[in-house]
Amino acid sequence: MKDIDLQVFWDRQLRFSNILPDFAGCLDAMEQQSAAFSKTAGFTKIPYGQHSRQWFETTPGQGREKIIPVVIHGGYWRAMEAQNHRFMLSGLCDVGDVLANVEYRLIPDVRMADIVGDICAALAGIMDKYPQHRLLLVGHSAGAHLALQASRQNNIPGNLAGVVAISCLFDLRPVSQSFLQSELHLSPAEITHFSEIPTQPPYPVLLVNGANETPEFLRQSACAAVAMKAPWIEIEGTHHMTVLNGLIDPRSPLVTAISDWLKGL
Repeated sequence: MKDIDLQVFWDRQLRFSNILPDFAGCLDAMEQQSAAFSKTAGFTKIPYGQHSRQWFETTPGQGREKIIPVVIHGGYWRAMEAQNHRFMLSGLCDVGDVLANVEYRLIPDVRMADIVGDICAALAGIMDKYPQHRLLLVGHSAGAHLALQASRQNNIPGNLAGVVAISCLFDLRPVSQSFLQSELHLSPAEITHFSEIPTQPPYPVLLVNGANETPEFLRQSACAAVAMKAPWIEIEGTHHMTVLNGLIDPRSPLVTAISDWLKGL
């Protein structure tokens, strides 16, 4: 018998640079796919604050509905760039007539509440620019967490077509026990407040995971599906990063599932 090192345990669930042998290759592919999409999509950048990371960008979609898919990227609240997640919009071109991508400030320069505030400010900016549209928030990992946190604020729920939460982290307690805590320095109050799952929110939620994700990510989505009474799908043959490849092809199982879900609302 031996004592269990909790950080080692949670790192095995959360530290993708060690978990996924193709992690670096996935990041390179995301950058390349986003650059390729950028060549055909003319993005317009719009600031919503004074900081260099406080901006969102839009590009025309090809759909007929007045719905705006809005990508909110992941990176464990302390990394990644929106411009390298533009590829997430490429398969959603037929969903609405406008597409949007959000950038935000990162920890340790700001705290979690500031990041949620950034997302809210960006969404308000999009709503001001397109007052006749509804927003479809599409967040990945920490970005899915931020989408759900922001969607609970002020007048945003009434402007939502829904939230697609891909590989979401709802519960920050494991995060605070992992390698991430040395960077995030989450306080007990932050852990409690930002781990709350909205129970039966007044907007539709679709939960998505790669079938080959770590047990902790699958557990969190399972708990959220029960709490929010939300549909939950797994994409076969994918993990935390490759699940996003389904957003490149408008005919992929993931985009088809999102489209069918929207039609059924």
